[in-house]
Amino acid sequence: MSVPGIGVLSAPAYVSTVEDPGRFGRSRSVRAHLGLTPRQYRSGEVDRSGRISRCGDTLARTLLYEAAVVILSRVKRASRLKDWARAIAKRSGNGKARVALARKLSVILHSVWRSGQPFRWSEHASAKELNRSRGSALAPAGGCHRGKCGNGAGASCLKIEGLATSLQTGVSHGPRNASPHFAGA
Repeated sequence: MSVPGIGVLSAPAYVSTVEDPGRFGRSRSVRAHLGLTPRQYRSGEVDRSGRISRCGDTLARTLLYEAAVVILSRVKRASRLKDWARAIAKRSGNGKARVALARKLSVILHSVWRSGQPFRWSEHASAKELNRSRGSALAPAGGCHRGKCGNGAGASCLKIEGLATSLQTGVSHGPRNASPHFAGA
């Protein structure tokens, strides 16, 4: 798969949860839809951030968490994403790092889906450099990832290697010939 940790189960679960990427003005809004943002408690002068809200689809949230676990423990390839999560794990513990990475993965998946570009592995960089530059690991927005579906720049193609599906026209580029609803995938 193109995005690290995302497989044949997590991609369709994410797509079915988000449904239309255009309904979110910013990619960061998907975090709250999946219940990956901190719960807020405010009363009088008390203002606390708690655990994640757990609103939204449980399966998609669980699979994103599992993808974060895979990135931190199984993926051997160096990336800024992994370094960023390891820096959080050092400061705050592994549990918080996994949730933070799952939250970031939800934003990355939405950005990849809206842009139609595949996830680009960035060069290995330290977490300090990542925090300084706040650079994106995504390619700039453009047209369809292969240019064969004819959707052009306005396409909402989801490029996750074997599961590339144009949600507007139902054209599939993947080897499995997945339908827009991922039947048989």
